[in-house]
Amino acid sequence: MNIPGFCLVAALLFLCQPAWAVNCTPDAITLASQSDVDDFQTNHGSGCDTVVKSLTIEGATINDLTPLAGLTAVSTSGPFGIDTWLQINNTSLIDLAGLENLVNVFLIELNGNTALTSLAALSNLVTIRGPLFIIGNTKLENLNGLHGLTALPGGALYIENNTMLSDLAGVSNIQSINASLVVNNNDALLDLEDFSGLSQVSSNISITNNELLTSLGGLRGLSGFSAALNIRYNNQLFSFGDLTNLNELDGLVIWSNPLLPNLNGLNNVTRLGDGSPLSIRFNNILSNIEGLASLVSVEFDVEISNNPMLDDCSPLVTLLDAVDDAEPGPGPGDAGIPDVGGEVTLANNLPGCNSLPEPPPPVAGTFAYGGFGIARPHLLFKGLNVTLNCFDTPLRIPDNGTASTNRLQYTCSAIPFQDTDTLVYDVTADSCWTYEMFAEGTNLLTDGIYLEHENAGASLQQQAEAVFQQDERALLLFDPQSGELRRGQSMVCADPGPSRRIFKDGFE
Repeated sequence: MNIPGFCLVAALLFLCQPAWAVNCTPDAITLASQSDVDDFQTNHGSGCDTVVKSLTIEGATINDLTPLAGLTAVSTSGPFGIDTWLQINNTSLIDLAGLENLVNVFLIELNGNTALTSLAALSNLVTIRGPLFIIGNTKLENLNGLHGLTALPGGALYIENNTMLSDLAGVSNIQSINASLVVNNNDALLDLEDFSGLSQVSSNISITNNELLTSLGGLRGLSGFSAALNIRYNNQLFSFGDLTNLNELDGLVIWSNPLLPNLNGLNNVTRLGDGSPLSIRFNNILSNIEGLASLVSVEFDVEISNNPMLDDCSPLVTLLDAVDDAEPGPGPGDAGIPDVGGEVTLANNLPGCNSLPEPPPPVAGTFAYGGFGIARPHLLFKGLNVTLNCFDTPLRIPDNGTASTNRLQYTCSAIPFQDTDTLVYDVTADSCWTYEMFAEGTNLLTDGIYLEHENAGASLQQQAEAVFQQDERALLLFDPQSGELRRGQSMVCADPGPSRRIFKDGFE
């Protein structure tokens, strides 16, 4: 055997082995004075680098953590709640120099460090498996030093009561939080743009009492979020920004944001679960809630109150009417509304928002098909607030299955229409036809389209009536050749000029 060669290989193998962690003793350690810090290695194990459970640094005289430079991990045993943390509560520390080698911590709580100005010493930290609390650090202006964190897989992020904190760039690489996000009482914070990379929060979001915060637009990346959203007491907040990735929440609370004019940005939220209510209160200039027009289901209470400029609650008509839009809805709750599982309170707003929105008035059923003896499919509309040349509510003409599917249809209009009439439109016409309306029992002859409903079969008439009774804004397509009645959803309306409108057919 070649002894020198063997020794070299053995030495290299030894050098390549990972260093074994050396646990400090006992498992839970409290440092209450600077001498406790200075004697750390002597008292808790020479060369130790891992605190198994908790390390608490809370002595007012502690102003230097450099004797802790050998530590690489704290609270490796978990789980949260069983003495597993790195907790620093101190009034003398200016920075955390000495913790540069920390890589792995279960929970960090930086609470009440009134002299602390920098977290830069935590720049090698890559894993926090539990929560991160940054609370009451009144001289901390930024969170630089936490850039290595990309997720909080087992905990929340609390940023509270940091009087001078204006910059969240230190946590801008965090993409997911597996619990709550709480940003409360940070008087210098202007925006949340450093959260633009955040895509998932698994529990509630609370944005409360941030004196200078103007927008929530930094949360625009959120899509993996179905918990409650609490927005309260933000005195300068005037915009939600674009939160259109959100479609389901467990609750929505918007209280006492005196400069918030509207709820635009929440336009795709369709359902609120049973975590908390829909509650909109004490917003001084709120005058528009169109941002909630897509809501079809609230499993708990609905309260819209004490908004002194709010005079229109009609965007909530789909949610609060007698039609079950949630298939099936969570209700009827105490208010007897199928889409609401609890009470409904509309009070102390302007008069237009102190009672349930009125649904469109019932319209007698009408039905039509035919035209010069040729069986053509027609569209049936009802209760759509039709105006001259176009609709107030955009609609898309359903696909009729013919070669004209992708052809732009040109339609001209000669007369104004009433929303109590029913509109019939020939989707296969090659040229500009005239819209005409007819009421119950009326036949009209217009530009070659003979509208007649008296020949419709009773069963088909009943089918249409059943749909119209359920939804006053229904859109139906009847093909007399096949005898099928189909339901469409919407129709896009563009404006090519003052005298003509263009429609394109196709199912959404």
